[in-house]
Amino acid sequence: MCIDPDRSREIFGNLISNALKYTESGGTVAVTVGPCEFGAQVAVRDTGPGIASQDLARIFRKFYRTNSAVTGGRRGTGIGLAFVKAMVEGQGGRVYVNSTVGVGSTFVVEFPAHALQMAGS
Repeated sequence: MCIDPDRSREIFGNLISNALKYTESGGTVAVTVGPCEFGAQVAVRDTGPGIASQDLARIFRKFYRTNSAVTGGRRGTGIGLAFVKAMVEGQGGRVYVNSTVGVGSTFVVEFPAHALQMAGS
């Protein structure tokens, strides 16, 4: 797998920061890393409020904030997830979310596996 380390820090920093922001005290945030059919996968799972199904299709749009984020008093601009999507896709990857209201969310980032090119071959 070949990814930009600076962008990766920004991507995962944003996802982990969001998970911590939306998870109440006593909840759980977990990060897992492993292989997947696409290449490699990093999942950030939280036990926050979850995202309503009608919001899932829009969650990666610039400036979009769910009603629960706005009414829940959580600060934000609505650009973090749009940034994550742009940075992941700019490196040939993909990002998606699985979420259940009242249970939590899992944001999954997948990057393709690339064969290493040997110098001179």
